Amino acid sequence: MDIERTPLSNRCDSLPLSYVIKMVGLVLLLVISVFPVSAEERPNFLLLFIDDLKPMTRDYGHPHMHTPHFDRVAETGLHFENAYCQVPTCGASRASMMTSLYPTRTRFPDFLTRAERDAPDHPTLPERFKEAGYHTISNGKIFHHQLDTEERSWSEPAWKPKVNGVHHYNDETDAFMETVTETRGFKGNKNRAKKVPMFEAGKVDSIDTGDGMVTAKTIADLRRLSDEDKPFFIACGFAKPHMPFYPPVETYSHYPLEAVQLALHRERPIPTPEGLRAVKEQTSYIPMTHDFTRRLEYNTDDYHRHMRQGYYASVSHADNLTGRILDQIDTLGLADNTIVVILGDHGFPLGKHNQWAKNQLLPEALRTAMWMQGPGVKKGDSVNSFVEFVDIYPTLCELAGIDLGNQTVHGKSFAKVLNDPKASHRENAYTRFEGGDALSSKDHFYVSWKNPKNGEALLIDHAKDPLAKVNQAAVNEYADTRKQLQMHVDQRIALTETTFPPLKVSQRPLELSATIEHPKPNGVIFAQGGYRFGYALTVIKGKPMVAVRNDGKLVQVESETPISGRVKLGATITAERVQLTVNGKVVAEKDSPGLLLEEPKGELFHSEDRGDLVGKYPQEAFNGLILSHSVK
Repeated sequence: MDIERTPLSNRCDSLPLSYVIKMVGLVLLLVISVFPVSAEERPNFLLLFIDDLKPMTRDYGHPHMHTPHFDRVAETGLHFENAYCQVPTCGASRASMMTSLYPTRTRFPDFLTRAERDAPDHPTLPERFKEAGYHTISNGKIFHHQLDTEERSWSEPAWKPKVNGVHHYNDETDAFMETVTETRGFKGNKNRAKKVPMFEAGKVDSIDTGDGMVTAKTIADLRRLSDEDKPFFIACGFAKPHMPFYPPVETYSHYPLEAVQLALHRERPIPTPEGLRAVKEQTSYIPMTHDFTRRLEYNTDDYHRHMRQGYYASVSHADNLTGRILDQIDTLGLADNTIVVILGDHGFPLGKHNQWAKNQLLPEALRTAMWMQGPGVKKGDSVNSFVEFVDIYPTLCELAGIDLGNQTVHGKSFAKVLNDPKASHRENAYTRFEGGDALSSKDHFYVSWKNPKNGEALLIDHAKDPLAKVNQAAVNEYADTRKQLQMHVDQRIALTETTFPPLKVSQRPLELSATIEHPKPNGVIFAQGGYRFGYALTVIKGKPMVAVRNDGKLVQVESETPISGRVKLGATITAERVQLTVNGKVVAEKDSPGLLLEEPKGELFHSEDRGDLVGKYPQEAFNGLILSHSVK
């Protein structure tokens, strides 16, 4: 039954209490927008990016690690058990996180990625903070390329130390380099550089290393900005524990070589998909012993022990520098108003499956360490829900009170888990690299490759096979599991290839469409807005429905006939009518509440509705595959 349009003033007496409360909240929001909160009340942000940091610290269950400061953050904040990157390589992972956009075959493909090239019109995370009045700073390795989006992202020129990740500190290393004739670099590159040794126990104070210089610069910025009137967003990037391993000599004392344990399983899953390529990044460095008397034979037990020792020592070096920054935050009295995020940019296999670098679709290359602390963050707990790097952008914006409006972001805020770590966020995480698309979940790890051998896949059953020895993709017993996992992968791919650019939807006709697939579809396909202005396309127990709300007036148009399988849904909203179509045929229509008088508030949610509901439908995520969707 259509709802007749009456003036808002005539309806006030009969409005439900929940609506009145929401209206009061809206008025308060308007007041806040006119009289913004003071800079002192807005939180500061410190984002600490650590290259190649996997969950290899004491608080992640590795008691042999000397990481008191990472452990300290786990005690004063939250530790994330299942944080996953979207691309397992430096440049692409960082660009994806800083834009909250999933990678595609052409967007963010490799470590040479530039956000300025692949997403030129898309605001970056620091850009949104800069626009909101924050002072934004980049120290060290944040974007892979120092100048990437520099002008629009940062309040000051992006800064890096003059020394790079292959800078060494010892005279003995200098002498060895005089004898080196091997070179490294891309094939065909005339400017090939000498290879450097993989290991050095640096005779250097930690603050005088490259990452130490980044630490000193960040501490100086904290001191300077702590007296300013505006809040800050400081991004600080460490280059280590990335290879080669050159931490200060004292860090090695925590890890005697003879005590270093080897990976429990060093073979790749059998049968091994052709798409699961071996990575050769480690061959860019010469695996000499510390005294330069012996070259280690690749992937022997001796090689594994030296590599693990070097990585462990480099993690302890990063831990030491992290502690210095955290100490400065405490000393300056900033801890109660500074949200700290610490994370790696991807994982690191560390010898499992005989692999030593990211750039591949294995679980250890995708999962990273991540912690948060600060106001509103629960202390001493862990988050088990899956978190994707694209989720960090909308989360930090929500914590800062930055409204993303209609901006496209593929991530979703996990702000709710910060004070309720047991709250549900995601059940899986999506990653892609080269020709493969991966899904990580509690029970399974799955990859499908689109290559000449169409249908090639990797499927690991974590419960039965925690060491990932066997590829179950071709086993009949796992056919239904593989189909379900592939459905989730396809839904993520559909989201990457369909974006919602900033779109004005008020005071004009709208066309909504989506192609979906499920034997018994149910849940929200997409929605934007809420109790005053908005629209939603959803399915309720198999029956498609479109909801439109204009100045509080709601019209819902629902089909009487359930749908199943692959179906194209459509809806048109004009000043006169609202029509719902299934496979191009009109199945229901009603009088329209009119063209939207104002823009709906908030972002456009895909496959769920996390805002105020536009209409009377369950707040349930869509259970099937969304192959395409659009708002025109």
